[in-house]
Amino acid sequence: MLRHIHIIVIIVMALLQVAGLKSVYSATIDKAQVSALYDEAKDLFKKADEASVRYPQEAQSLYAKAAMRYERIIRDGGIYNGKIFY
Repeated sequence: MLRHIHIIVIIVMALLQVAGLKSVYSATIDKAQVSALYDEAKDLFKKADEASVRYPQEAQSLYAKAAMRYERIIRDGGIYNGKIFY
């Protein structure tokens, strides 16, 4: 499980570096959409943690789906804060 968390952290950090290279940025989704994506990502991550011991492949898929939601929040929502990066 810890290995999966490290992988996700590495992916998110890499995405943040790419996002930081953009010189001009405007959000393309509103606050309600950002909030919904954040809730989905948290739920997927929790499910992945629960599945990690018995179903590691399913957990990996769930972690990836959670990471995609966090990426969209960063990319399309223009949200840059510690909660999202963590």
